[in-house]
Amino acid sequence: MTVEKNSKFRSVLQALFAMNTYIYSTAISYFVAEYSWSFFFSAIGIVFDILSAKKASRLNLIKPLGHE
Repeated sequence: MTVEKNSKFRSVLQALFAMNTYIYSTAISYFVAEYSWSFFFSAIGIVFDILSAKKASRLNLIKPLGHE
């Protein structure tokens, strides 16, 4: 009896997992197809903003908050 319950539970889990991976792969492929270049360039822009802010704070061009 417990073996049947375990196998039924396992098959339900496998079906849910397969459905989730299908949904996730579809969403990821849609995201990559639609937004990959804009996301890529915005990520590069964010990295350059962070690096330039670190360089500016190292050169004391901008002061951290709370240190007037």
